[in-house]
Amino acid sequence: MDVVASSRNTVALAAPAAVPLEAHAQNPSIAVANPPSPEMEATAEALTQEEVLCRCRRRAVWLAGVYRRLYWAMVEEVHARHWQW
Repeated sequence: MDVVASSRNTVALAAPAAVPLEAHAQNPSIAVANPPSPEMEATAEALTQEEVLCRCRRRAVWLAGVYRRLYWAMVEEVHARHWQW
């Protein structure tokens, strides 16, 4: 990304340049609407912003599921121990 100084001496980001056709050839998942496979992500030289966001969302959803299952397992354990008293 190019950095451009504005009139107030703050740093602003310039608009990204158009992606050349060579970049599409190196990263074929740019034009694909389906999520890329892990093999394709592993061999890609760079991920697009959309791919990074999709990967982050998938991991966040997975982690939320892990925490949800852990939470309810602990609730059931506390409930069982409460009835033992």
